[in-house]
Amino acid sequence: MAIATGGSARKRPSVRRGLRWIVGGAAFIGLVAGWAACHLTERVRTKERLPHADASPHPAHELGAPELQVEDHTCGFHSLSIVYRAHGLDPEQEQLRARLGVDVPAIPKDSSTTGTLHPDLLRVLRQDRFDSSFLDPDAEDTPATLERLTAAGRAALVLIQRAESGGLHWVAVSRSSVPGHVRVFDSLVSEPYDVRTREYLRERVLSVVTIEPDPGAGFANPKSVYAEGIAEMWRVKQRLAARSPQSAR
Repeated sequence: MAIATGGSARKRPSVRRGLRWIVGGAAFIGLVAGWAACHLTERVRTKERLPHADASPHPAHELGAPELQVEDHTCGFHSLSIVYRAHGLDPEQEQLRARLGVDVPAIPKDSSTTGTLHPDLLRVLRQDRFDSSFLDPDAEDTPATLERLTAAGRAALVLIQRAESGGLHWVAVSRSSVPGHVRVFDSLVSEPYDVRTREYLRERVLSVVTIEPDPGAGFANPKSVYAEGIAEMWRVKQRLAARSPQSAR
């Protein structure tokens, strides 16, 4: 597959290098504690209250071409944008970038903690009447489950570890016409490409968030949504540690 050209973000990890805090337990715990404290502040409540179009997502169409990123921390925003468009929602009208908070450090004054974090991702999806759930990439039945869900029109956002750099990177995933595969929509690559589901999950994937319209969904308890997201961040840290070369010794 050919990496898209033009824009420095396509030559290095799209999630800020500083987000490698997930690898280190102490740094991760500090971020989670800081994030939990921050979510009670006006700064985070402002993201919750940002105005956006009050529109329900439509049944999904096929995902469009990847949105190519030119900044190194916006992969989650671009990946979610093509999912929104497939469901008839305009990311600009929904103020998706601002509401995800990709430009706002998770820890105040630490610019390395920008990007799309699970708590904000879940909050935005629930606010916009999407059902979201996690799949364990290491579970034996996950490849078949992901293929079944995508074949039924359900998209997923997937956090991977890039083979080239080891950096963390969000991509969108949809159905493939090739048995045993899923199709990846990557903001660092100009065209979608197919991967073997089982190998991709085992070797690259750290988190899977499935997405489906749920017109009756509400957003009554932001604390529970944040708790779900923080718990998944912790699981990502554990998966990274388990897959590190040191753990294999």
